Amino acid sequence: MIPLRIIAAQMGIMTGTAMGDVRANWMTIQHTIAVRLPAATAMAVREIWGSSTEG
Repeated sequence: MIPLRIIAAQMGIMTGTAMGDVRANWMTIQHTIAVRLPAATAMAVREIWGSSTEG
């Protein structure tokens, strides 16, 4: 019989690690978005601006 305290501790460690991984991944995702979004926005603005000025 495994004590519930040990199970709870291991679950907590697993959950904590999973949350840490998610947080690290989210930081990476946010960084990727922050890097790519300005370029994509600039291209979109340029296309919209170009199409509107060309008539």
